[in-house]
Amino acid sequence: MPPRGLGSETGETSSPLRALLATYDQKQGLGTANRGRFSDTGVDALLTQALTTIDDTKRGIMLARASEKAVGEQMGLVPLHYEVSTWGTTKGLGYKARADQYTFAFEVRPAK
Repeated sequence: MPPRGLGSETGETSSPLRALLATYDQKQGLGTANRGRFSDTGVDALLTQALTTIDDTKRGIMLARASEKAVGEQMGLVPLHYEVSTWGTTKGLGYKARADQYTFAFEVRPAK
């Protein structure tokens, strides 16, 4: 069965951008799921710079800009599904949802 979606192992948009919207480059491992062969040098430059930026805030800004450019402006892909994950806890417990959608019991905390 083919995958129904693409999650982010890193918790940020670098994984999906690398796989889905980076210009296909087998040697660098970019664009591995870029079936439409979307290619934009501006998106590639932002992504490349973000992947080598250690500062979380700066990297997040670059990844957001690359996403806006690739999807919002260039329509490099058209999302057909926006997944919304839902977690529930009992009164007195809290859980901070993860971007990778994994759920770990050891991350459940007393509610504040």
